[in-house]
Amino acid sequence: MLNFFSIRDSFPYTVEEEIVSFRGYSIFSVSNGVKKSTGEKVSIFIHNKKPDNPEELLNHAIIAVKKLKKFKHPSILTYVDSYEDENNIYLVTVRCLPLFAYLHKLGSEDLGEMYLKWGLASIGEAVAFLNSVELRHNNIFHGAVFVNDQGIWQLGDLGYVTDFRSEYPPKHIRILDKYRPPENDSLSDDWGVGVLLWETFNGEIESSESLIDIANVPNELLPVLQKLISPYRGYQGAIRDLIDVCHDDNMLTKTLEGLNSYHLQDRDCKSKLSKEILKIVSKTPKDIIIFRILRQIRQAYEYEEENGSYLVPVISKIASVLNEDEFRSHLEPFVAFLFSTKDRATRFNLLVNIDEIANKIDNKSINNLYPIISAGFLDTSPQIRDETVKAMMHVAPKLCKSVNREMIRHLVHIQKNDESSYIRTNATICLANIAYCLESRVRQKVLLYSFLLALNDPDDHVRKAAIHAFSVTHRFFSVEVTAKSILPRLVSLTIDKEPIVRRSAFKTLKILLLKLEEVSYFPQRLAEVERDVASETCDNPPSWAQWAINALTKNYFKNTESNSDPVISEKNKPEHYTKEPIERKEHVDTNVPTPIPDMKTPKDHGMDEHKVHQDYPMVGDKFFDVNLKRTHTEGVPRKRTNTIKSNQIFDIDSS
Repeated sequence: MLNFFSIRDSFPYTVEEEIVSFRGYSIFSVSNGVKKSTGEKVSIFIHNKKPDNPEELLNHAIIAVKKLKKFKHPSILTYVDSYEDENNIYLVTVRCLPLFAYLHKLGSEDLGEMYLKWGLASIGEAVAFLNSVELRHNNIFHGAVFVNDQGIWQLGDLGYVTDFRSEYPPKHIRILDKYRPPENDSLSDDWGVGVLLWETFNGEIESSESLIDIANVPNELLPVLQKLISPYRGYQGAIRDLIDVCHDDNMLTKTLEGLNSYHLQDRDCKSKLSKEILKIVSKTPKDIIIFRILRQIRQAYEYEEENGSYLVPVISKIASVLNEDEFRSHLEPFVAFLFSTKDRATRFNLLVNIDEIANKIDNKSINNLYPIISAGFLDTSPQIRDETVKAMMHVAPKLCKSVNREMIRHLVHIQKNDESSYIRTNATICLANIAYCLESRVRQKVLLYSFLLALNDPDDHVRKAAIHAFSVTHRFFSVEVTAKSILPRLVSLTIDKEPIVRRSAFKTLKILLLKLEEVSYFPQRLAEVERDVASETCDNPPSWAQWAINALTKNYFKNTESNSDPVISEKNKPEHYTKEPIERKEHVDTNVPTPIPDMKTPKDHGMDEHKVHQDYPMVGDKFFDVNLKRTHTEGVPRKRTNTIKSNQIFDIDSS
């Protein structure tokens, strides 16, 4: 007996916490464990050889170990090692959880039926495998099913396995008596699979009479359930029917099969597959996402890197459901690889979806990725340059000082020299939005230079963007700079040839004049008004600046300057990518927040001219605070816009 087990001086695994919920369902207890030499995570099934236990229990434990070691199948629990000492028999498997413990761990996650069906089909495959060699499991219920760390359901507890000619074996645990088939023992596996199907959607049965209540069982599985638990029938294909029904119209099954053959599919199929994956990510356990879907996406890129851009929205969606540790371990290296790819359509889609990705990457990793991302500033494609500019909204708050300075140089260079006016406009908007995370030592100088430069731009949208940029960043300018450098230039724009520029100039002038007026009436407030000029820790802008934010973005337009894209070809362009010129016209935003009231003088408030109305927001107050976020319809890749919209650029993670 001892020769069957590995002969070693000591057990090479560390037994950790026991899974208490599994007690009473087997002669084994199950605990998490770790291999001492490698740190590999495992599960350890332990049978205690108590002196007063009957010998049948010990024999059953040994048989269970032998048979698990013997049978190799993707849907049968994977044997790793075994060991026996004077007190215990140890069975080591891959890290797993009992089925109910796993479903409980998922908690409030909306799994939907597709994952449960997919798991039932996996157990059906294991039972069909045993039956194909004329063996019966004889103990199928929720306690014999385990879910490994990849989310795959596997059949365990093989100690009761017999051949077709043997009688139904006696059970060593009293609770298992209720799982015995009521009539035909030869159909014990069909009965057990039927019970497992019922328990998957209802919980543990109290007795065989519980199977009468079928309210929670999906309608498409009811005919199969009826076949499985029927004691008198001549039909022998119920388990195969279960497998077929669970796979039919199952989005998870189709997704995994589609990823396996991704490199063989045409563009339409790849686009459709991407949309299908987007639909199921939120309803799929993270283990399946990480170890099945994400792994197969990586393999798809290995086969066909050039046409992998369709899967980039999927990467972004996966990033949104992972926590930071999971993202760092499983997705971050792949994201770095994607940014370094030569396929511009892939990099373009990554930039479009940067908001979901950047929020999960820590500061150190963002700084490591920045050289790859910043290559887009110099790209020959205006679309990629534009998306790179907009991506800085999510990247800038996490950059170190030296990298931050490099980013500023790129943005100012684009604002000054880029041939596309909409990119110059967006560069101005970007600088206004990331002003709070710039170094205080250079912030005032950089913002003043770039915004004054934009005020001289021949395009009216760039000029208007610069005007409103002064509105939302005036707290970063000293009173002296405001009076001597900013106001004179804004005054000259009150006679601009474009009405939208003139209106914006007057509105911004009122804000800045009120700032000067406050300091004039109350000189002791100068330090408070200028508190953010040299501050290293500035917050996002307050909500009262919402009108300026909206004005900064609502009238901008897409690229009309180029009839062709020299880099994103017809072959590899994303489905949502378009080259059609868009008419440049004023956009009316129906969701514009109510602007703050027009500026009033002290007289308008009915106060003494030497007092300032205290209810008016302090001009030295914080920047802006908007909780809008760039989103896209689930299942559909988000559409690219050449202009930064207000719901794209003002939800910045300043952590």
